[in-house]
Amino acid sequence: MYKLKKINPADLEKIQVRKQDKILELTGSKFDPAKAYEMVSQETGGFKQEVDKAKEADALFVQLLEREGIALPEDKPKKGARKKSNPETDNRSRIRIQEQERSRAIEIMQLKFKLTA
Repeated sequence: MYKLKKINPADLEKIQVRKQDKILELTGSKFDPAKAYEMVSQETGGFKQEVDKAKEADALFVQLLEREGIALPEDKPKKGARKKSNPETDNRSRIRIQEQERSRAIEIMQLKFKLTA
């Protein structure tokens, strides 16, 4: 539900928040990622309750972490679950399917020409 719950709170200290002056001007205090993490955790009962504002904060946190190069730990796949697909393999599969569709379309057009001749 929340990607934020996977974050190691110690990693939050690595985040360099830009434009703290503007944040201070608009909100009256600087943004502290660790404090924000704790607030979201408390508001959601340890990331167990769905709260709209917490979901929004979660998405923004993920963007911030990605910008800072902090990776989220991956979920362990469940037994019998499909593995994550490889984008390169997916692209090849899509291309192959598109080629087959075009080939079939050409074959249909050739048959139509034969029928009209």
